[in-house]
Amino acid sequence: MMVQRILINKPKVSFLLPIYNAEAFLREAVESILAQSFTNIELLAINDGSTDHSREILTSFSDSRLKIIDNDSNRGLIYTLNRGIELAEGEFIARMDADDISLNNRIEKQVNFLNTHPKIALLGSWAEYVDQAGRIILLREVPVENKIIQGKLLEVCCFIHPSVMFRTSVVRGLCGYRQDALHAEDYDLWLRISENHEVDNLPEPLIRYRIHPGQVSQRELQTQRKVADACRIASWRRRIDSGQLAPEAISPIPGWLAQLRGESNTKGGDYLGWLQLYQMMNRDDIASTLLWPLLRTAPLNMQVHRELWRKLLRLKIIANTLRTIRWYKHRLFQILRRKS
Repeated sequence: MMVQRILINKPKVSFLLPIYNAEAFLREAVESILAQSFTNIELLAINDGSTDHSREILTSFSDSRLKIIDNDSNRGLIYTLNRGIELAEGEFIARMDADDISLNNRIEKQVNFLNTHPKIALLGSWAEYVDQAGRIILLREVPVENKIIQGKLLEVCCFIHPSVMFRTSVVRGLCGYRQDALHAEDYDLWLRISENHEVDNLPEPLIRYRIHPGQVSQRELQTQRKVADACRIASWRRRIDSGQLAPEAISPIPGWLAQLRGESNTKGGDYLGWLQLYQMMNRDDIASTLLWPLLRTAPLNMQVHRELWRKLLRLKIIANTLRTIRWYKHRLFQILRRKS
């Protein structure tokens, strides 16, 4: 009877939520997980040495499915994620970050799909990108169906990390996230999973992915691109060695001309993507800070030159306007002096 009770109470899904100084959006993130239509879950909220009010927010919830785990210090994202994988009791692990939101039926849809597609080891979804106030910026679509994803994954990351659910046994067999893949640890894991398993995305948004200036993807953009390229090359070589790719397969790293043009899957392309996102958010103040790094990285990119000319033209108009105002002010003072 005791064994049966343990099996019955065992969660189907372990929700893995790493937390570091996330007080601004944490409550909304946790509420979105605990309010899921699929209820047989555990929420592993791993506090990675936060110094703000994150832990107090976690302890304010009374749901028994929420398990608060404290690292002994700030150990970093990869250590925290791997600790969660080690502690997870569920057959599946779902990921999300502490500034994102899971839509109400996310887990239900992903569990149903994985139950009926046993060959799929990794399942993501589309996402609604939102700003800090929660306003939807755009619908981010990613490739769907294993065959299509497998054909694109060596070129570009086809998964939105906070949207994924994967089989616990598969990821444990791969020893989780690799420390050597810092800032591209998710992409590295997807590459390794896809080398021996099928993967997929559900063609609908199941999360709201928050865009804000403090994200690691922006702060560590150059390191992330360098590490991602190394992971891509390593996977490409493994696939050649295993016979999945022909020995003469073309390298997945774009050539120097593509780099200078800032095409997709280059450092310049990364800067350009963030610039366009912030323009859509009407945050030209942030977008403008990306113009010079983009110009240095991709001097042949035409959009950056258009943006620079637009910015210079706007500055010239402002300068001319200020000059005109100063002239009229000077004339007004002269007239007033004469009258006095």
